[in-house]
Amino acid sequence: MARDNARMARDMVSPEMWQTLTRMQNTVSGQVQDIDDESWEDLLSQVTMDALTFQSLLVSTILQDEAYHFMMIGTMLERALSTLRLLLSYFGTLSLWDNESLYAVNALKSVTGYGAFRRAYRKQLQAPDVIQFLLFEPAIPRSVVSAAAHLLRELQALPEPGGMPRLLAGHLSAQLSYDTMDLVMEATPEVYVRRLITQFEQIHDGLMIRYFQPEVQEV
Repeated sequence: MARDNARMARDMVSPEMWQTLTRMQNTVSGQVQDIDDESWEDLLSQVTMDALTFQSLLVSTILQDEAYHFMMIGTMLERALSTLRLLLSYFGTLSLWDNESLYAVNALKSVTGYGAFRRAYRKQLQAPDVIQFLLFEPAIPRSVVSAAAHLLRELQALPEPGGMPRLLAGHLSAQLSYDTMDLVMEATPEVYVRRLITQFEQIHDGLMIRYFQPEVQEV
């Protein structure tokens, strides 16, 4: 699907990005039919590396015009929502864990954040630390607070940066900058994260209405 979308916007995608998408498609389509259990890890590692390469190419090989800003807006929305939904899944299994550290490592590796986490927290992995890191650590790109800040900057870079989406993004970015784990625990982590998901989805819906929904002509 990503390659089909890129084909429709071929003039906005750099040759390097197109080559990476083609390689990803060939890798997946060539292996997924015959893959065995032992090969899944290698395939997922390759797809992860190609996805990271694509993100690097996005910010380094194309003209940073209006189309670029919209691509980055989509990237930041997707990044925030995927991290939040990962946390929801994380909460849903906490009570079932026999080895909290093992599952915490897996959650961090899912967002390629394990190495960064170990630099910030040198003690044994605990659930509250993982939650705080993925929500509020501005120095890691996959954290929710980082995605919200970048989302706001990209919205402000549009030719017409006003409107409800920017206001919602500004409020959300400020909220995440000042919220603490005490507030998360007071609301319960699941409730807090679901509220954030709703707020990011409202920004998405506002963008669709403002920039992509065709105007209805009055008769």
